[in-house]
Amino acid sequence: MKKSRLRYLVLLLIFMSVSCNETIEKDFEIDEVSEDLVFNDEFDFKTSKELSVSTNGSSNTFELFYQDHSGNDYLIGKFNNSGEEVIVTIPSYVTRLSYVEFTGERSTLTELSIDPGQGQLALPTAMSARVADDACIDLLYAVNSRKGFYEIDVTTDDYIAGALPALPGGSIANALDQENSIVYINVNTTLYKYHIDTETFEVAFTGNPYNRAYPRFEYKDGIFYMGNTNTMYTVNAATNKVIRKYSVSGFVNNNSGGDLAFASDGTLYLACFSGLYKFTELNEDSGVATVKRISAENFPFQLTSMAIDRQDRIFVGTNDADSRLIEISKEDGSYQIVKTYNHKINDLTAWKCDFTNESNAGGDVDNDGDGIPNEEDDDMDGDGIIDEKDDDVDGDGTVNEEDDDMDGDGVPNKEDTDIDGDGVINPLDDYPEDPIATGNVYTPSKLGYGTLAFEDNWPSKGDYDFNDLVVRYKVTSLINGDNMAARMIIELRLAAAGSEFQNGFGIEFPIPESVIESVTGHNAPSSMVNGKGLENGQSNPTLIVFTNSLGELGGDNVINADPDKAKVDEKVYNIIVDFNELIPASSLSGAPYNPFIFINNERARECHLSNKRPTDLANFTYYGTNDDTSLPNEDRYYVSGNNVPFAINISHQFRYPIEGIRIDRGYNYFIPWGESRGVSYNEWYTDASGNRNNSKIYMK
Repeated sequence: MKKSRLRYLVLLLIFMSVSCNETIEKDFEIDEVSEDLVFNDEFDFKTSKELSVSTNGSSNTFELFYQDHSGNDYLIGKFNNSGEEVIVTIPSYVTRLSYVEFTGERSTLTELSIDPGQGQLALPTAMSARVADDACIDLLYAVNSRKGFYEIDVTTDDYIAGALPALPGGSIANALDQENSIVYINVNTTLYKYHIDTETFEVAFTGNPYNRAYPRFEYKDGIFYMGNTNTMYTVNAATNKVIRKYSVSGFVNNNSGGDLAFASDGTLYLACFSGLYKFTELNEDSGVATVKRISAENFPFQLTSMAIDRQDRIFVGTNDADSRLIEISKEDGSYQIVKTYNHKINDLTAWKCDFTNESNAGGDVDNDGDGIPNEEDDDMDGDGIIDEKDDDVDGDGTVNEEDDDMDGDGVPNKEDTDIDGDGVINPLDDYPEDPIATGNVYTPSKLGYGTLAFEDNWPSKGDYDFNDLVVRYKVTSLINGDNMAARMIIELRLAAAGSEFQNGFGIEFPIPESVIESVTGHNAPSSMVNGKGLENGQSNPTLIVFTNSLGELGGDNVINADPDKAKVDEKVYNIIVDFNELIPASSLSGAPYNPFIFINNERARECHLSNKRPTDLANFTYYGTNDDTSLPNEDRYYVSGNNVPFAINISHQFRYPIEGIRIDRGYNYFIPWGESRGVSYNEWYTDASGNRNNSKIYMK
């Protein structure tokens, strides 16, 4: 099974039961024996840490980000200042955070430093009232080469595209001057103004530096930014005169197509066929603009456009007859398709909603007269059914979907700044028609994934390529205005099964089973689970996701670990955990909790992260045998005599080594990181310069 320098025949004594055992030979080649891997007993191999976030009790809404060493921001949660503390998980190396505070009149960005060992954070806040304009809508303006002109509402998840007046000619570039309500649209060598208020076009200028159409176009503070392939011009928007020509360096692979857009902090981003980039320097003296690639690899589609909205979400369009609208993470280039249209999109620009001082005319309402305002009441109509489960939350006899005054405050939904009556205005509410959810807390981030990587020879040593089972994860807690959770969504991706063993995968949760109503989305046999979807025979709620990794990926062996074999698509599981009562969001900290595999169809042979306890169904006769040095009485589990783990959790979309290559051969600083107990080289797993040996890493 394993390939490389030295060949070893490892005899694994696997106890098939307490009274009977069988010797199984696992014949594999390994890079080298791991006797030279020695780590301090006190090191836990964690790449992340928890941070408890509290605020001063005002009613504002926050988006919290962490920053990596390159200054990229990762959204880890949107929550409210008026509720419980929120515990978030961030990479251990993080020392910089930022947050956007949304008030009724504005949003403000604040950056701050934290100490490496800091476990608590109190956010300073402004004390503005929560008010908003009922017409506050974020829009994307889209153009195409067939004279199509559209506005796309990105305030809701419907992403509806409404048709606008036909363009004077086909276009592949537009940009917005929001202050003056003008969309600039380039048609070949003519630049048009579209006046949003009057819905009319006029010629702004003729001629441009390219003397033809160009794909990249942005406007900021009276300056046009025009780009194509490896050049970019800054142009005075009042005179159409070139300010500076730049040669753009730093591209990886294809630099065609795409677009430019500014984020709220003034950073200029570029998307093209080879991925997402950000500008790190615009040198006016030399005329060189430097970009840094954020994406790990080329996009699987051709990008024609990009826009960044008020919440710093990046949207791009694809070069298809029926273009797809895609949201991209500006942190790591992860993406998700959010809409497919029946027309083409060649360029996008963003209208970013402005707040005004109009407040909700309905005021505080108490539908059931229990003395608790609707925004604080989890049973708004007093019928004994919590709003999460109630299809008529205001108790007026009209189901929510047909009710034009869903919260019963006397203000029709179309005029109501808080349709669901949860105390968070619609523009700041990720779930404006759901009274039990207003925002999310993400682990590791909104669009990124963490990675769990296992060795399956336990209790004996393996080759430490950490690809025997690889699962990517993203955990989302849905929270309300008081930072109480009503649901948890766990997206899992089975990425690799670099083994001949049929391994299962599960997660033990840190909350009582009594608060869980149901768990769906797994592929566990019905005989293993109870009516809630949890494993039978456990004192702590335990999810079994699947029982046979090879079968889940198609039945072969050594899947997605051998570069000479075709790559198999990842298997995706969308696990939904519904609660039967609201629980503090802080009780869901520590994701991905206690994940484990059970090896080669033997349920009792569990392998967990180092020093994580086994479940009730584990066979304790394995502990302390062969190369395992577990001491259950001392809470020491799943480490070798050299304190080498059998599983690792990386708060990043980790690229694991190829089959038979030890992890430190692919990652130069894995051993120095471990020897320093995580103090040094704590970004060892990223693609920062010098970290990786790509020839030894599975890059498909």
